Amino acid sequence: MKYLSLLLVSVLLMGCMTTTNIGVYDPNVALDEQCTLQISGDLFVKEFDGQEVSWEKSKFANIMWGTSPDNLVIIDIPAGSHKFIVDYFYSASTTSTSSVSSTSTSSVSSTTLSVSRGANGLKAEYDFLPGYVYRMSANRTTSAVSVVIYGRGKK
Repeated sequence: MKYLSLLLVSVLLMGCMTTTNIGVYDPNVALDEQCTLQISGDLFVKEFDGQEVSWEKSKFANIMWGTSPDNLVIIDIPAGSHKFIVDYFYSASTTSTSSVSSTSTSSVSSTTLSVSRGANGLKAEYDFLPGYVYRMSANRTTSAVSVVIYGRGKK
């Protein structure tokens, strides 16, 4: 019984992890010629250098924690110049409040609406150096979304 409790706690803690490590994209490339790419959890990479890929958080993580930019997908890729096609998803909540009042009664009602939105087919290109860690994230304004890649330093 003691071990069953420990196993249950371990499984629950593993479920709280929000990082999905895909591993190495091309195992034929020497480790010293690779870099690490951390992909924001609200991005889904669907093409890498013209090859179809599916770099995204696990379906379980999407259900449990949503598409938060804090949830990362990590993959090691060869250094060099690379092109990506990415989809971006986010949830937005809006609350509308209406009030009705008269001399005898006063009423206030509030409604919250959660909507999933996104942008498909965003393009990004970047030159990666070996041995470095990079982060891919989304930059969203009220009128546009872009993909940003920046270096985070040596591994």
